[in-house]
Amino acid sequence: LANQHAECQALSAKHRHLENLVRELQRDNVELREQINRAEAEDENSLTESDKYTRAQSLRVELAAKVEQIAVLEERLAKAEAANDVLNAQLKSNQVRTHTFSKRNYVWQATENSRTEDEVSQGLHLTAHVAQQLATELEGIDVLNAESLLESVRNLKRYSFYGKCVQRANTYLAMICQ
Repeated sequence: LANQHAECQALSAKHRHLENLVRELQRDNVELREQINRAEAEDENSLTESDKYTRAQSLRVELAAKVEQIAVLEERLAKAEAANDVLNAQLKSNQVRTHTFSKRNYVWQATENSRTEDEVSQGLHLTAHVAQQLATELEGIDVLNAESLLESVRNLKRYSFYGKCVQRANTYLAMICQ
């Protein structure tokens, strides 16, 4: 019994000793990891001359790629601005269209957007009454453009006695909108 008790105390002491060794090894492990992390950070910060040259070359390549992307984007921007200018010019052209009223006839004359000179010379001839109705429709409109003219013609369509004149107006309006 005394031998078993002595063996038990020896094993217990050995167990405590092993636990202490494990704790020390864990502390050493943490310290070594910290040292490795510091060493890696120092390695990154203190590149050798050849590493610096290689890094500079890779940065130059990246810079060249970015410059190419910028050039492509600037080209797209220039095209978009040109398209925007064209659309603004067309919008101004549509807003500045001339229209002529006479006592008996209303003639809508196209400027840039007409398909052929023959279509322009035909014009749109309306009776004085229809011209008066259209003028009444257009009075409240601040800016005369294709949309406002189309809405006015649609309002005239409500009256069936405008028949052929309204068809001509729609045909001519389709030419203008294209």
